[in-house]
Amino acid sequence: MTSTFNDPELLASRYPKRKRVEVRYFSSDNGSDSDASTDSETECVPMNKRARTRTARSSKPLPKHKVFPFMSLPAELRNKIYEECLPDRTQNLTTEDRDNSAIWFCSKQKSYQRSVKQLISLEDQELDNMQWGRYYRPYRPTGRGRGQPNHEESEISDAEAAEKTPKRLGLNILAVCKAIYREAAPMLYSEHLVFADTGALMAFASHLSPMSARLLRHIEIRIWISTRSRKSMGFAAMAMLAAKGATNINRLHINCEIGRFWSYCWREKARQQKVPKRVARKVYRECYLWLEAVGMKKGDARAGSRCWS
Repeated sequence: MTSTFNDPELLASRYPKRKRVEVRYFSSDNGSDSDASTDSETECVPMNKRARTRTARSSKPLPKHKVFPFMSLPAELRNKIYEECLPDRTQNLTTEDRDNSAIWFCSKQKSYQRSVKQLISLEDQELDNMQWGRYYRPYRPTGRGRGQPNHEESEISDAEAAEKTPKRLGLNILAVCKAIYREAAPMLYSEHLVFADTGALMAFASHLSPMSARLLRHIEIRIWISTRSRKSMGFAAMAMLAAKGATNINRLHINCEIGRFWSYCWREKARQQKVPKRVARKVYRECYLWLEAVGMKKGDARAGSRCWS
């Protein structure tokens, strides 16, 4: 009996052993089996991820022989370069406004944020609609709203049209350095700036810095919004100019009507007032914050009233 149990060949024939793959129903933390000694014939060898070789960006400045010495150029040549980089004035104006060229702005909304955009060209029909406060109203076939200008087909090629198209408002050169900003910013903000309405002036003034606001010289407004929902837009625009410090304006031209006034009063005849007095009261009510800011800056309470035209 003892020899039978100790015989290995007999035990192997009675109790055959098969190599079975161990089944696991859970995955280990590191993604591989913790048991290093497996009985499987095929073992999974983990592949090492190849490390990505990223070329580090050199933080060294360019050598001096590759840097263009822009600031060493003569001042006249730098001013000529600034004129080429800054936007052109609005074109295609009426005959009476062609001599008085300016940069026109109108309101726009992008991503629920109000801003302004430059009007590259302005046709006679658009200017006529702007005079009557219909610039932003959509066109309707009933005849109401903004009239559509006539767009006649021309035989001008795309290349010629691109050459004749004025440059858009690009102010990237002002962000190069402070020295270029001090030289080029007065060339832009001292221009004759025309705003389609007080909403455009409000959006423009809200994006100004105090340094840029002090460079404004000539502002013109074509529509003084008087609707019920936006009646306070004119007051907000002038208050924003006062808050930004736009006190160096030489001329503020309100080239539109700011309301409808009558000299008589149907309630009491004693309260009848002349139209110029009513207009002056309306202007002061809308712009008194800016008038006071200009008076405090120049030390003269009537300094702001001399800028009106």
